[in-house]
Parts: sequence; structure tokens; C-alpha cells
Amino acid sequence: MTQFFTLHPFDPCPRPLSLNGTVSYRARQLSITYHLQGDLKTVSLPSPHHDPQRRDRLWESTCFEAFFSRPEHDNYWEFNLSPAGHWNLYHLTNYRASISPEPQIAPPVSQSHRQDQSFLLTFTLDLAHLLPAHQPIHLGITTVLQTQDGTCSYWALTHPAPIPDFHNRQGFAIALQPE
Repeated sequence: MTQFFTLHPFDPCPRPLSLNGTVSYRARQLSITYHLQGDLKTVSLPSPHHDPQRRDRLWESTCFEAFFSRPEHDNYWEFNLSPAGHWNLYHLTNYRASISPEPQIAPPVSQSHRQDQSFLLTFTLDLAHLLPAHQPIHLGITTVLQTQDGTCSYWALTHPAPIPDFHNRQGFAIALQPE
């Protein structure tokens, strides 16, 4: 089953932008499509790289993210994907604790498409080595958008804290049962 979502900026966005998409979780394959629409001239959206790599600190510029956990468990994962295709998956043992690259993961399958007023990014991440079969997950979908002048805005399903905090488990607002 595919679910639709809308992301909201933490602070009012000075540019006319909207960010929504779809998510599905089938056979331990997490697939998310982000659809950014509006005045994209000032948003930093690098072109796809011919050889995307696993990289750190992607969240410091435009980055599409997903946080997921198993219900009733403290540990969780943070996935980062740059518009260029560079990516990383981190495992955390608790809230912002013991962050380390997750070794048991294959690179995501991703693609993007850009037009004047629209940017579409889709990825599929194979979670078979991380989660048991039939494991439900809680999911937070987030994005950092950086403008050409270096200013960042923080987008999420919900913002449960007084500051942007994608690691806050109350922001993992989508519950998915595997199909």
C-alpha cells in the first residue's frame, strides 16, 4: 500500500515551495518519492553524479532523509540522500547516541528528474539485512533544503520540538506494516 505525505518547513519558507510524496514498504524494500515544487531557481539541487558514493555530512546541504525504527526498540536508522545521488545510512543505538555507518546495507537504487518548477527524487532501500521479515516500522520523512546563498530550511512530517530535530521519535509519524 502506498501512503502519501506532505512535509512542512520548521519556519515559514520565504519561497513558494511545496514538498510532498509517497512511501511504500513491500518485502522489506522501503521506497520513497519526494516531489519538490515551486520556485527552484534559488534551491541548491546538484545534478546527478555519474558515480554516486557513500558520504558523510550530507545533511549540511540539500538532503532528502528518512528515519526509521522498529516499534518498542530504542535503536533507529538515519538515511541521507543528496540530489547528486550520494548517500549514507547510519545506525543509532538511542536518541542521537552512538551514530555509526550501517555496514549491512547495499547502495540505494535512486533516480531524479528536474524541470523548471519541479524536482522528483525516488529511492528504494533494501532493509532485508536490517529487519526481520514482517517487521513493522515507524518512519520519519525529512528534508534539508539549502538555497544558493547557503541558508537551510528544515522540512518534516511534523516538528514536535521547539527547534528542528529530525531525531525526535515523535516525528516518526508514519507507521508502516510490510506488505
